[in-house]
Amino acid sequence: KQLIPLEGKPLITTVLDRIMALVPAKVLVVLGAHQKLISPSCKRKGVTLLVNQDWSEGLSSSIRTAVNHLLQSGATPGPTLFCLVDQPYLQTTHYQKLIDASRQAPTKIIAAYYHGRPAAPMLFPASYLPQLLTLTGDRGAGKWVRSIPQSVIEVALPEAGIDWDQPSDLPQVTL
Repeated sequence: KQLIPLEGKPLITTVLDRIMALVPAKVLVVLGAHQKLISPSCKRKGVTLLVNQDWSEGLSSSIRTAVNHLLQSGATPGPTLFCLVDQPYLQTTHYQKLIDASRQAPTKIIAAYYHGRPAAPMLFPASYLPQLLTLTGDRGAGKWVRSIPQSVIEVALPEAGIDWDQPSDLPQVTL
């Protein structure tokens, strides 16, 4: 799905354009099963490609891959925004809302809010990164974040609730 066309480019390229408009020098992209096919669409200045060798475990292993890289890089990580490629209706302005909320509440987890609950994308203060290493299975951090509501600021982003998880979610594409 990362290569489905959106705005005349592969979906992953379009999403990267939107995110890099805000953070042009510090973007990690975690790839798994089809990394050789997808990686050419991600190569650009400011992007570090990471390969999740445990991709078959699911989303949690991709999060751990990114967090391990951040914690082992030698630099002190700052707030970290985790985004999914399959939320095509999120624009740069939506990601900016999460960043703005983080600046207002720098010790809180900032989560998009849709379908009645906090979910991805999410922005974590560096102090929470080690806890993300405990995630398992084909789920992200949503369940854990929902268990600590006092630590979370929710930002209404109904656009994030439209994702491309199943073939029926994808637009009809003529090749």
